[in-house]
Amino acid sequence: MNYWLLLIPVLSAFIGWVTIRIAIWLLFHPLQPKKLAGITLHGAWPSSREKIAAEIGRYAASMISPEKITQQISFDEIRPLIEQHMDHFLRHKLQEQMPMIATFIGDKTIQQLKVIFIQEIELLFPEIINKMMIAGSGPGNMESIISQKISTIPAFTIEKMFNEKMAPAVKKAALLGGLIGFFTGLIQLLIALLT
Repeated sequence: MNYWLLLIPVLSAFIGWVTIRIAIWLLFHPLQPKKLAGITLHGAWPSSREKIAAEIGRYAASMISPEKITQQISFDEIRPLIEQHMDHFLRHKLQEQMPMIATFIGDKTIQQLKVIFIQEIELLFPEIINKMMIAGSGPGNMESIISQKISTIPAFTIEKMFNEKMAPAVKKAALLGGLIGFFTGLIQLLIALLT
């Protein structure tokens, strides 16, 4: 028996491991297109950055609608803050700005005015959110803002985040590639020994 044949599973495992590592490296490299033996190599992220950013922007904007924001931000959550400011306004600022009117307003009137103003603000709340979304950063604008922000993230930053967050998964993938290569090599060795 030729003992060199025993290297087949080891070499196959190494090739499987290296193949996975190269595939992961090709996600981010090369940053600029390079020709190699008539094949253009360009990292998946650098070459598709604009498309990926546009898709993420479209998806994120679909999640940020005025209805969804008003559902997520309950008026009851901000009511105490509004009541506090309203109370401060009616008790202090109004007296400073209009001392004559302040002399006719007592605690009972202040409480009634607070209730009326807060009810009105509660009715206006969804409309205000909607106007803010449409005016400054509505779904269309939100999509382009998110897309632009994502597309300007440098490739090395994305790669660094990927490596930090996905390191265990990358190691497992490389190990799996090595195991598949090893078992492929065993099958090749078996075929070589049987022939």
